[in-house]
Amino acid sequence: MGREAGQIDLTIKITNTLTLSDPFMIASSHWTEKEIMFRRLAPFQPCAVTLKTTSENKGGDGTDPDGKKRNKRPLVDSSGKHFAVYTDGPPKVEFWDIGTTYENTQQAKKILQGSILGLSVLQGENYKSILTSLNISDYGYVELNLKYSFREVPYESLSDSMESLYKDICEFLFIFRKLPILIKLPREIAPLLNTTDFQKVLSAIKEANAGIIIANSLRTRVPPSRSGLSQPSELAEGVIVGEHLFLETYHLIRSFALNSKKELLPSIVASGGVSDIQGFLDLIAAGAKCVQLCTLLDTHGPQIIDLFREQLKTLSRPHGSFRILASKMQSDSSNWSSIVKKSQAFIMDNSRVINNIFHNSLQSVLNAFEETLLDECKEIEETTTGSEDEGQVTEGLRFAAGRGNIASFLFARRCVHKFNFELIELKSASQVASQNVQWDLAIVPKHIADESKKKLIEIAPVARSIFELVGLGPMRLDEVEYIYYFGGSASSRHAIVELLRQHKPSHLGQLAQGGYRLLPISLQFWKEKHAILAKPPLSRIFGLFCQRDADRPWVSCWKTQEPLLLVISSQFNDNADDGQKIARAILNFIEKERGKIVKKPGPAISHLKQWGFINYCRAWLGCTDELFL
Repeated sequence: MGREAGQIDLTIKITNTLTLSDPFMIASSHWTEKEIMFRRLAPFQPCAVTLKTTSENKGGDGTDPDGKKRNKRPLVDSSGKHFAVYTDGPPKVEFWDIGTTYENTQQAKKILQGSILGLSVLQGENYKSILTSLNISDYGYVELNLKYSFREVPYESLSDSMESLYKDICEFLFIFRKLPILIKLPREIAPLLNTTDFQKVLSAIKEANAGIIIANSLRTRVPPSRSGLSQPSELAEGVIVGEHLFLETYHLIRSFALNSKKELLPSIVASGGVSDIQGFLDLIAAGAKCVQLCTLLDTHGPQIIDLFREQLKTLSRPHGSFRILASKMQSDSSNWSSIVKKSQAFIMDNSRVINNIFHNSLQSVLNAFEETLLDECKEIEETTTGSEDEGQVTEGLRFAAGRGNIASFLFARRCVHKFNFELIELKSASQVASQNVQWDLAIVPKHIADESKKKLIEIAPVARSIFELVGLGPMRLDEVEYIYYFGGSASSRHAIVELLRQHKPSHLGQLAQGGYRLLPISLQFWKEKHAILAKPPLSRIFGLFCQRDADRPWVSCWKTQEPLLLVISSQFNDNADDGQKIARAILNFIEKERGKIVKKPGPAISHLKQWGFINYCRAWLGCTDELFL
């Protein structure tokens, strides 16, 4: 699988002196601004990483003296869905001064050893000063960022502005002539791309063997109705990024390539709105050599780089290399259409991919449910004598139930059904510590009970919570190079701490900082030495998405477990006549139910289906629509 795919050549020549190992660059952005971001990128070895833009005049060390931070927020359409991202930050956050550029470059060199580093310089700076202040050999290319050019240029001074830009670009091309050069154009220049004035600029760029990037982020005003603010107001100072820009990026590149003289046309790097491999192919066919990625990494994490590579290898294999595939699309529209059609097998539609598994492999999913339920329920020591009277339990008590463990999910609902309780559904068991959630009884992992001592009283263990590290077998823990975990979950954070407590980080490789949600489609190209830390059944369902040979099982190389405890709230204990005695009666019922499950799990699996546990699993995987089975 992976070995054969690795033989496909994805290299692409951008300029005479800049060749990339694949066509997926990382744009100058918040993804290239500090050490933690470098570490998030490093395991995926992007071919080229453009560091944050340098400005002697405007830049700083990444913090604002007045404490202002970057304002970043999703924009909403008429149906309330996110369609773009608005971002705005003070200059000293958005640009580096020379000292910060030097320091962060040294960090990036150590961490991103498999990537070519690019220097980004803001237009209008003292280019010679920047060149002499930095070690230029640290960089494999340099970008001139025309971020502010032509944003508010009066029509009557347009010609003068274009002449000024021409002189500035010529100066930049001369001063940085020893490096491959890319000129990043602003979107505001779009109407001028095919004018005589710009053809003069283009000629200078072409003559210097430089390339152009089309295009920068979009500066525009966002009306109150689309701001997504609780108090709607206009957003007037920032820029728009995200998939919203794709159509304009494509149109600019396509129109530019069609209308420009080929002898004057430099290499084009596409930037803005790339969200899937289909869009990437369209931009290549339109005339681009490669793309820059940014916002897509926010959505899917840096794993998307690997996913795109593997998808492109699959599409390029019949043609021998990416360069031949690109040439065929650019020279023949029927080839373009055919290749895009083949790429539709890789549509980034989580719901469709997930639903295919839950439809075509439903029995395997249910088997994972059963295995997990038995693992959670077996060999739990009974803590009641069997004499407690269940009849004394008060109706209407509030039973809080999380979704993280099958056993707690099942026991809570059986108690609600048996005793006519009120079900308090929680997305996470950690919510029992919230002041906003009122409950009487709950089942939670021990670490949550330990952290919430003042709010609850432990009664007894009723099952166990399990985390396991899974991947393609055979797999040893000391071979793992990269671990995905779900950083938003308190239980997941607890499990990763336990893993690191038992095994030194130097023996484990790189953790997936931030806990990005895995794309099910990315598991089709799963890497041998990568692993996922998750609770079953999710950890085992992941294996269903992984295309593997019969001799490559989906296995666990490490496990940790802790008790799942029946607890009562301190408030219930204080207010009830005999809260703990009621809890012991409920415990007695749960223990009887656990015995039934261990002997015959079938009815429990039917209840899980009936009570919607399948939909919860699909939601964990990233599917948002409802499925009824």
